[in-house]
Formats: sequence, structure tokens, C-alpha cells
Amino acid sequence: MEVSPVGIAIYDETGQCIFANKATADIIGATKDQLIKQNYNNIESWKKSGIDKLAKNALTNNTTTRDEFTIVSTFGKEVSLDINFTPIENNNQTNLLLVVSDITDRKNIEAELIRAKETHSKVEEIVHIGNWDWDIVTGELHWTDEIYRIFGLQPQEFSATYGAFLETIHPDDRQNVIDAVNASVADANIPYSIEHKLVQPNGNVRVVHEQGKIYRNDNGDPIRMIGTVHDITERKETENELELYRQHLEMMVEERTRELHKAQDELVRKERLATLGQLTATVSHELRNPLGAMRPSLYILQKKSDLSDEMIANSIARIDRNITRCDHIIDELLDFTRINDLDLISSTIDNWLFNIIDEHIIHPDIKLVCNPGLDNIKIKYDQERLRRAIINVMDNSIQAMLDDSGSKTISDNPTLTVTTIINNDRIEIIFTDTGSGISDDVLPRIFEPLFSTKGFGIGLGMPVVKQIMHQHNGDIELTTSKEGTQVTLWIPYTNRTEDNA
Repeated sequence: MEVSPVGIAIYDETGQCIFANKATADIIGATKDQLIKQNYNNIESWKKSGIDKLAKNALTNNTTTRDEFTIVSTFGKEVSLDINFTPIENNNQTNLLLVVSDITDRKNIEAELIRAKETHSKVEEIVHIGNWDWDIVTGELHWTDEIYRIFGLQPQEFSATYGAFLETIHPDDRQNVIDAVNASVADANIPYSIEHKLVQPNGNVRVVHEQGKIYRNDNGDPIRMIGTVHDITERKETENELELYRQHLEMMVEERTRELHKAQDELVRKERLATLGQLTATVSHELRNPLGAMRPSLYILQKKSDLSDEMIANSIARIDRNITRCDHIIDELLDFTRINDLDLISSTIDNWLFNIIDEHIIHPDIKLVCNPGLDNIKIKYDQERLRRAIINVMDNSIQAMLDDSGSKTISDNPTLTVTTIINNDRIEIIFTDTGSGISDDVLPRIFEPLFSTKGFGIGLGMPVVKQIMHQHNGDIELTTSKEGTQVTLWIPYTNRTEDNA
């Protein structure tokens, strides 16, 4: 034991070290005499790492156990250890034999390999190039994570196979890929290099360039093929755009082209809005009449029905909600397409605003916090138009804190805070919710007419708000995060009346 290159130490039942060879002392960074003086119950590095628990467990249960630890020893040496704990009988006493191996170098190599693999994976992700390795004999295929991402899959989502690979290829290109692989396998002088389209599970089409090399045995038979997949979709799109741009420049100078496109886009937008306005005028009139008849009919049904029957009560409530929804859609269409002059009235903001908020129905689990800060300040504004803007913003804030069904909140303490302040010559009405925020892909389109992420409505709520605030020479501002969204409606303080003097 003394000359063994492996560390060996023996502890009695009390935890006192009664033997340690030179290898153990060297591994720990101490002398044999220093180790002999130690009781593992008092060694801090053993306590912190859990070595003492395994030692006691081995003695108590008379079982051999083994584990790996990384510690800073009492003598200041940082080391990774592989320790085997074995109870041994000695003169009718049970002692504990520790066989200790220094695995620091191995751990460092493992960590370096992990870092190298992570770096390689990150580089692949940055340049959009993945690697594959195909065992032609067994059919086993290995993809790096980036190939899964290029194909629109979760990394290592399934065990890749040649058949699964072929299924991802666009039908127009599949046979070309098969032919290219077969040609390269059959003839060592034909390299594998091909561009083709692939179809991701969500339907997106990407363009990739593949190249590979065949490895053969001594008989010339193909046994292995390795290669790369490079996502060149953006490059191909850029090339196509440049080609279109070059062709366009042959017909017209750049400035004239830009002006023409702008004029065309504006004309299309105006034509669409004009068509929407005409359609809205007709549809709103034709829908208001039947909706108006449905309300009293529904009232009679409520009076005549057995509302204790849950199915009947739910059906009537569903009809009522959908009538209200249809009314709201008509109001949004009319608000957006019928831009009338403002009916400006001098009035205080706070009293009027918080009366509207108090009357608005919100989910019972959502806490409403009101912070009026305008005292008795009066400004000129169109009460009906501004009311519409406030209701639209408030509804959006409430919906952001509810699940898709609209019946349950998505957080433990959903709160809607409404604050009014004067800030830099602006009257501000601030709505702050604790919803899930607006995603990066939706945020740029939030004020785009007819854009909606909801299963109901027509996407005019926020465009109407922006339109109303512009009519008041103000605007709407929005900030969002995963913790919620803040919407600020502001009107210039110059709209104040002389009553504020």
C-alpha cells in the first residue's frame, strides 16, 4: 500500500485517519503526518462536498460505494477525485478503506471537450452550416444540432435516418438528391455537391447547399459518407432581389422607381380604404337591423327559459356575447372609416376618465388600481372619441392578462393600473398591465389596420386609437416586456382651457 501509485487511506469507526500512503498525501497536497492527524468529521472540504456522508453511509450499511468529487482540500489544493469507500474488518473493528485517484486531468480534458463541442455548435449556428456522418453499411446517420435547426426541428429531436432526410426534401428536388447521392456512391470520381429546397414542418421552404465525401474500404466499396448542409436561403433571396433590381434599373432610374412605387402603394391604400368605407356603410346598416331584433328576442328567451338549466343558460350567454361582439366589430369599422370633426368640449379629465373605468366590466380576478394625478385640470377633447380609445386600450390590457378562453388569468396577481399625469407639457393617460407582453414579431404590426392575433375582432382596435389620438394632436406610445405592457395616451397640455389659470 505504501508504494502504490493510487492513494490509499484507512479511517477507524470514529472517523480518525489511521493510515495514509504517500500517494494520498501527494494527491491532497499534504504530508502523511498531516493526514494521520485528521478526523474526517472535522474536515470542512469533506462536509462541503458530501464525502463525509458517503463515508459514514459505507460504514453504517457495510457497503462499498464510489463517487467523484471536486474539492479544495484543507491544504489549499484544488483537485478532482475518484474515491472508492470499502468497509474492512480489522481486529473485530470495522474500518473504512479509501482508494483515491486523482482525475483532475481527466476532468479538465472532459471540460475542454465540452467547451470545444459547444463552441463548434455555436459556430455552426452562426454560419448556418451543419455536419452529418452517414454509415452506409448500417444506415446510421448522425446530424449535428444545426442541421436539425435548418430543417426546422428541435436539436436531436429524433434519430436521423437517410429515409427521414429524404422526407424533408421538397418534392421537386427529391429525385435530384437521390440521383446525386447514388452517383457519388457508385463512382469515386463524382463528388457529392447539390443545391436543393427543403420543407420545414411549419411549411416554410428553405434552400440549402450540400456537399459530401465518400470513404471506401480496401476493396473500393463505399462504407461512410460525411458532409455539410449550408442554409443559403438568405443568400438566394438576396441574389434574386439583386437580379430583380438590376432588371428594374434597365427600365427606369432609381429615384423615379421609388416615387412610382410610393404613388402606387398610396393609391392602393386609398382604394382599399375607400372600398372598406363603402362596404362598412352598407354592412353596418344591414347588420344593425337583425342585431337590433335579436336583442329583445333574446330578452324574451331569458324570461321564458329555465335558466337553472346550465346548458340553456350557457347558450343564452353565448348568444349575448356574440351579439355584443358583432356590435363591437361594427363600431370599430365605423370608427376607422368615418373620420368626423372632433366635438371638443372643455372638461376635467380625471373625473370623466375614472367614471368610464369604474363602469367598465373587467374580470373579477384582475385588480384595478387608479392613480389620478390631474386634480381639476380641464382640457378640450372629444369625449365620445376619446372614450372609444380608452375602452379599446383597456380591453387589450385586460385580454393580455387572460388565457385564450378569456375565463382565467395567466398570472397570480394580475393588475391593471391607470395613471394620469402632466409630463413635459403633455397630459398622459397611462395603462400598465401585468400580462405576458407583446412578442417581437407582433410589435411592429400592432398599429397595422386589419392585423390581429386574436381569434375574434378585425384588427382595428389599436389603429382606431392611434387615429383618435392624432385627431387630438397627440399620439399613443407603447413599451412591452415579458412582465407586461405600458400604453400611454397623450394630448398636448396646450389643449388646456383658461379655466386652469
